Amino acid sequence: MKSRCLSPMNKRGFTMAEVLVAAALLLLVVGGTAGLMGTAGQLEQAVNLQSTTDQGASRAMNRMVAEIREAKEVEILNAHRFRVYYPSLLANGHYDRFRLNDSQYIEFAQTDATGRPSPTGNCLWRRTESDTGRAVAENLKLLRVNSNSRHSIRLTVHTEKAGRGRKSETRLNGRVLYLRNN
Repeated sequence: MKSRCLSPMNKRGFTMAEVLVAAALLLLVVGGTAGLMGTAGQLEQAVNLQSTTDQGASRAMNRMVAEIREAKEVEILNAHRFRVYYPSLLANGHYDRFRLNDSQYIEFAQTDATGRPSPTGNCLWRRTESDTGRAVAENLKLLRVNSNSRHSIRLTVHTEKAGRGRKSETRLNGRVLYLRNN
C-alpha cells in the first residue's frame, strides 16, 4: 500500500510558495487595474464638468452677441443687466436703420432661478417687454456689461460648476459692435 504523505508539491507539480507568489502577483495586477480605472473615472468627471461650464458660458455669450449685433441701441441698466433695442420695422419687413423702436426690447440680466435680477444670481435671463422670459444659461457666476464706445459694449461671462469635490469655471470676455444699424 502506498503511503499518503503530504508533499510540498500539489498534483500539478507547483509548490505552495509558487502558488502564493502567483496569487500575490495577480492581486497586484488587479489592484493596479482598479486604481487606473478609478483615476480614469475621476479624469472623465473633470473633463465632463469643464465641458459643461465651457458650453454654458459659450451658449450665454453667443446668445447675447447675436442679439446685440442686430441692435440699433443698447441700454445698460446696471453692471449685470442691459436692454437691446432694434430699429423700427418698415411695412415690407425690413429695418428702418434710422429710427429706433423703443417700445420693443430684449433684456438680459443676471438673475436668480425665478428671473428676479440679482448680482449674485446664477442664471442668465432673457426676457422681452411682453414676456417674463426664461433662463438661457445656468451656473452663472458673473455677468458684467459696460460701455466700450458709442457703438460697442464689453461683455464678461463667468460660469462655475462644482461636483464631487471638483470645481470647474470658464471666463469669457468680448467686445461686441452693433454698428450694423447705426
